Amino acid sequence: MSPNAFSRIFSTAVNTVFKRFLLSLIRTTLIYIIALLFVHLPTFYYYITTLGKDDRKYEKQKRIRSQLIDSSDPSSPYRAVEVLHQLQTQPEDQLETLAVIPDLCLQRHADKETLGVREILDVQDETQPNGKLYKKFLLGDYKFTRYSEACDRINSIGRGLLSFGFKSGDKILIYAETRPEWLLTAFAAFRHGLTLVTLYSTLGEEALKHGINESE
Repeated sequence: MSPNAFSRIFSTAVNTVFKRFLLSLIRTTLIYIIALLFVHLPTFYYYITTLGKDDRKYEKQKRIRSQLIDSSDPSSPYRAVEVLHQLQTQPEDQLETLAVIPDLCLQRHADKETLGVREILDVQDETQPNGKLYKKFLLGDYKFTRYSEACDRINSIGRGLLSFGFKSGDKILIYAETRPEWLLTAFAAFRHGLTLVTLYSTLGEEALKHGINESE
């Protein structure tokens, strides 16, 4: 074999081996990059979506929220760090009683929606596989009330209660289903210092009598 032929064969072999090595290296690198992106995709997404935004929200999410009351006792209960050494008696400084909640909501969210209600369009009997009969309710779309409107209704209900002669310290009983009017009436009662008792139609006649008689 001539030196030129050997040189060509050697050069071809080297090129082939180098190309295979290079392709294998590129393939392996791509696999590692794809795997890395897949594992860290949520982190990348978070940083991209929060780029330029206020970091205070992130810090608030990552803050320590609770600690053991007794760090030397693993079985001791956890408590919020803001009230680690005492129970929290109110969610905010302004919220000393339930009566002030509507006013606070009005200050913060006057034009926002609340008290979503869906109208019952139809009630159908539906037989279950076990033979039991259930009532199926067909409901319409949600209809909301604004906080400003809700507060106006609370004020109107409160004036109505006063017109009936109720005064602070009196007792009032609400007999109604769970619905917006129930909550609005309750806040009206709280606003004027009335003691509230609640009873529901699902309790039955004897339970209603017991609830009325036992209410102090």
